[in-house]
Amino acid sequence: MNKIISVLCLLVLTSCGVKKESSLLAQKSSTQELEMPQGSFKAILRPYNLELSGWIPYGMTDIKMEGDKIEIKSWLDDSANVVHMQNIHFGSRCPTMKDDINHDGYVDFNESKEVVKDIFLALDHDLGSLSLDENTYPIGNFTYYANESISSLSRKLNQNLQLTGKVIIITGATPDRLLPRSVSQENNQTRESSIPIACGVIERISY
Repeated sequence: MNKIISVLCLLVLTSCGVKKESSLLAQKSSTQELEMPQGSFKAILRPYNLELSGWIPYGMTDIKMEGDKIEIKSWLDDSANVVHMQNIHFGSRCPTMKDDINHDGYVDFNESKEVVKDIFLALDHDLGSLSLDENTYPIGNFTYYANESISSLSRKLNQNLQLTGKVIIITGATPDRLLPRSVSQENNQTRESSIPIACGVIERISY
């Protein structure tokens, strides 16, 4: 009987140990999921589709990740007083005229997406939302600022904020450009509002 009791006690203790170990592993896994790279990141926004405007747009995006806070600042120098959608994509390089698949003289949104892939993070007034509502993006010659909790944002996106090497695309030209029908449109937007005008690759500049 004593032997049976001893065995039962051992099994209970072992079971408790397994549960405790499993709990610790789960906690460790959860912590790892929220671990984010700290430091500063920058993307220089260089123009493409240059023939869209006499004023060549250019700008910069600065991103700082410290503790559980991410701050994003960007600016664009552009004469077109239109909505400029700015999004971070999964790709690793900016499109060039070699990516003009239909050879109409423009690298439109769909042709650009072949290179930069899907949207990772929309830089609008609601970080983490992928609704792509034009009303939530900056207009014209803009300065943009947003901040958010890193852990909260990563939960919204259901993934870590690994930014290095990802690509930022800026879209939006004036309606009077009257782009040809060969230029693709994004959702319910016009060809002019969908056309990309600038791009930059995110680089880490400090740790």
